[in-house]
Amino acid sequence: MVEEENKAANLASVVLSNMGTIKAYNLQEHFYSVFANTLEPLARAMKRQSVISAFVFACQYSFTYILIALTLYFGKGMMLNNEITVFDYMR
Repeated sequence: MVEEENKAANLASVVLSNMGTIKAYNLQEHFYSVFANTLEPLARAMKRQSVISAFVFACQYSFTYILIALTLYFGKGMMLNNEITVFDYMR
């Protein structure tokens, strides 16, 4: 991923330093497509990394609610089977 970033940065610096030549020969679209193709693998890697981060974030913040739901579910079952009372459950 670092290599792709360096490639894109080098290409951008070459294009910016030779802007007059690129405009004179009307090569803006060519260099835009080259730059877009250079950034494509980097964009895919960043998208994959953001999906993984989102999944970890969702799991981390939903864990508390899952534990509460499991406690309520099993507590209800134990109360219906008269294994514990409501007051025992609330403690």
